[in-house]
Amino acid sequence: MGLEVRKESTEFWHKLKVGAIAVLEDEQAVAESMASGAGAYGLQYTMERKLIVRQDDGLAEWLLFELVGEDRLWLMVKVVGSMLDLRLYFEQPDVFPAGSRADILRREDYWLFEEPEDPDDFEASDLEFALEIPWELEEEGEEFEVVYGLKPQGVLYGEAREEPQPEGMPEAFFAAVAEYQTPDECENPEILVLELGGVELDTEEVLPQGGFVQLLFGCPIAASDIDILPK
Repeated sequence: MGLEVRKESTEFWHKLKVGAIAVLEDEQAVAESMASGAGAYGLQYTMERKLIVRQDDGLAEWLLFELVGEDRLWLMVKVVGSMLDLRLYFEQPDVFPAGSRADILRREDYWLFEEPEDPDDFEASDLEFALEIPWELEEEGEEFEVVYGLKPQGVLYGEAREEPQPEGMPEAFFAAVAEYQTPDECENPEILVLELGGVELDTEEVLPQGGFVQLLFGCPIAASDIDILPK
């Protein structure tokens, strides 16, 4: 019970350091463990990065931990007041490689953005993230399409920092967070679009190529679905 109380406090996640061990015991993790022949146990990961994004007005904060094991995942802890929301995300680099807005436009992934007012005259940094993202899924041998809609709060902006601060990186950088959800039943009903950089914080200069954009798919998890061994 004591551990569960700690995991459900914001202080626990703020104090958590790179190098901690995470054991995932959610339904998908146990299914993967069984499929690998390891039995009905959880999957173990090491936390290799910690990224903190804070909304400009301070109402919301996102703590993102990159988990490295047999694969790579992101554990997100969203903090709004005293409320915590935990989700697990993964990238699909073969389908959507992370990159700058300019990179995304060069490979013609226009669907990530709303159409600009003047399609013949715009910068990558001018574009707004799409209100809806249609996506083809395959689960249990069945293919179907779902539509992820931007959540009512819209795109939120703030600053991000990494702990510990990597050598040669700024202490803080611009961040944009767009959360999407589909009402359709599927294994991963959540999408997170995270953009880092693209605006110089000290001068507020907007860079025409935009920031570095990641597209993550995921699902909610409960605090009881993950065990943490702090470093």
